[in-house]
Amino acid sequence: ILKTQMAPGYTYRLIRPTTARKIHQHLTEKFIDYNITPEQWVVLKTLSEQDGISQKEISVIVEKDQNNVKAIVDKLEMKEFIIRKQNANDKRAFSLYVTSKGNILVEELSRLDESMLSEISCEIKEEEINFLYDILNKIQRNICKN
Repeated sequence: ILKTQMAPGYTYRLIRPTTARKIHQHLTEKFIDYNITPEQWVVLKTLSEQDGISQKEISVIVEKDQNNVKAIVDKLEMKEFIIRKQNANDKRAFSLYVTSKGNILVEELSRLDESMLSEISCEIKEEEINFLYDILNKIQRNICKN
């Protein structure tokens, strides 16, 4: 292994842009008939698991800035996949809920998502996937320390 190949910038380039971009492109192709982007899917899926949370809470969970989450939420609301309701405890905030139309989509896309995950990890053992997640989580924790 060349010294350059061990440098964080080089490693990041291999992990992030190439693999992440290809997964994103693959998801985009799979989702095109459903009128939803991978970014919107992450927010919708998160809401389906924690209905009634705020945009701020979603932004923390999905690790996106609040402005991006607001734009995604606006689009999901326009498509009638979610609704906003005024938060009972804080009149300035809104709680977000998945609509019945959104729940139907979550069911369909969850199956599609699982199928794609199986497809892209078919030659990888579960232990290898867990090992990769452990390493990536350690890298993320180390970055957050600094």
